Amino acid sequence: MRELRLLPAFAMVWAVLLWGPWVLLAAPLAWCWSRGQVVLMATAGLAAVLRDVPAPESYVGTVVSSGKVLEVARPGAVDALFTDERFPDGTRVVVEHGVITAHAPPEGWWAFAGAVKEHFRAKVAAHTGAAGQNLIPAMVLGDTELQSHSELYADTGLSHLSAVSGSNISIVTTTVFVAARLLGAGPKLQVGLALSAMAFFVGLVGPEPSVLRASVTGLVGLAAVANSARMQPAHALCLGGIFLLLYRPDLATNFGFALSMAATAGLIALFPALYRMLAPLRLPDVVTRALAVAMAADIATLPLVAAMTGRVSLVSVLANVLVAPAAPPLTVLGLASVALPGPVLNLVEPFAWWIHTVAVTLDGLPLTTVAAAPATVVLVYGWIVAGLAWRPRATVGIVAVVLVAASVDSRTVLTVPTDEDIPAHPAAEKIVVLEKGPAHDYPSVTKDGIPVEYPHRR
Repeated sequence: MRELRLLPAFAMVWAVLLWGPWVLLAAPLAWCWSRGQVVLMATAGLAAVLRDVPAPESYVGTVVSSGKVLEVARPGAVDALFTDERFPDGTRVVVEHGVITAHAPPEGWWAFAGAVKEHFRAKVAAHTGAAGQNLIPAMVLGDTELQSHSELYADTGLSHLSAVSGSNISIVTTTVFVAARLLGAGPKLQVGLALSAMAFFVGLVGPEPSVLRASVTGLVGLAAVANSARMQPAHALCLGGIFLLLYRPDLATNFGFALSMAATAGLIALFPALYRMLAPLRLPDVVTRALAVAMAADIATLPLVAAMTGRVSLVSVLANVLVAPAAPPLTVLGLASVALPGPVLNLVEPFAWWIHTVAVTLDGLPLTTVAAAPATVVLVYGWIVAGLAWRPRATVGIVAVVLVAASVDSRTVLTVPTDEDIPAHPAAEKIVVLEKGPAHDYPSVTKDGIPVEYPHRR
């Protein structure tokens, strides 16, 4: 269990940032386990206390994320500001009592990264369709300006593919690592080049919370690929989590951080066992591995998703298995297309189209998500895992039958060519409109509350 030696310190840092310095009183409890753990936990917890510094009344900061909440980095921390104004990443701002009173445009590396994103966004818009515009800039450079289907990917369990995630960074680091090995580089140079590629990629995308979380997952993936006895994946996860929380204490209360840590921990702890359980199905090895990866991440994250939203996806495992072959080439070719002429995107678009098509198709099922409590998710998945260990084929068959039965729509459906053909008071429980056009960013219903679907709008 040496690979878990940093887990208590990681837990201590997280707990101190969540509940306050009094948690340090729990450090002596580790004395009966290991005296060294007492020192390590106390030191890590004290560092967390010192890093959790309240914001001054006035300071100069840098915008690091301009989504729904404006995140401004200042010495020692990052503050979330609620404002209707939007600024490019890297904008220097003066904050007084939580209000931005002055600002200056990005300079240096920030300006370079912003120009790269803007150029790539325009290139994608000119050479790809709706699917490419939704996914390629987001997966390659974390740019979601052209994205209009984020809810679609969340409902189907593919939200990690609608932006830069740990899988993207793992693909980048693994590609560089393997390329360096094939070129005859030594072990240290291989790791150094992979880490340099990760640092450049993170710097180009920007230090947003999702990217920082992804960098930890990428570090874990690199540790697994390098197969280093000095840096096991679990050790890398704890070490990365500690440094990330000390760098960004606000992540301690971020659901995304918890989901990233849980998903990565699930892959480390559950993948080997699930792979062995699924082996009797005699599926192609690549399918078995993809299924085990998807299930491991699902088991670890669904209870958190249920606690956060009250709903869970029934199709997330299937969706992730179906898109698994498309994500790596989209990431690698997409990064290459940043520096290459626009027509290269024609090679990337089919992979984006496939991911988007999987999401649209599965989201069109009658029961894509269901309401669920965390305890319910744990109980159901517990029975599924127990069934896989006991009777894997029967368990897969039962789960498949249940999902197929849930996907059967028993509602009365009215199909019409256009919106104008919808009657004033239709005798139906669902309306399907066949006309084509741009997709809505919001759900559509009639005045009577009957849902309206547009399967041909993209």
